[in-house]
Amino acid sequence: MNEYLHVPDKRPELSRRAFLMACAAMICCVLPVDPAAAQGLPPWQRRRRERRRERRRRRWRRRERRQLRDAIESGEVRPLHELMRKFKRQVDGEVLDVRYRERGPNRVYIFIVLLPNGRVTRYVMDARNERIFTLDEAFDHYGFRQRD
Repeated sequence: MNEYLHVPDKRPELSRRAFLMACAAMICCVLPVDPAAAQGLPPWQRRRRERRRERRRRRWRRRERRQLRDAIESGEVRPLHELMRKFKRQVDGEVLDVRYRERGPNRVYIFIVLLPNGRVTRYVMDARNERIFTLDEAFDHYGFRQRD
């Protein structure tokens, strides 16, 4: 044996933690981040798919606005500016966002409100008879749950 060359008799052992970290690093390097890339789609197909999704979303929003406008014109639903005045008189807080939703025969406005104590909560206002519910009360009354 050459005295300048040292060959260990045994391989150095990796600790369990080092082994798991090395395995995790290899897995992260191999897995793609984008789900469309996981399907093996080329970038141009992923862009096309995203454009189609965006067009569907815009169509859905236009349809929703048209339905709301038609319902207000026919008198089935009260306009938001009228309901907003009543809501601000009854509920103390700052209105952050308002959404209109239709589920079957139920037409409601969902108010997202910042309360004076700093909490954010949701209220549901019936767009026909102007009754105000918390989200849980609306679920009990209408069977309505916000999906957003």
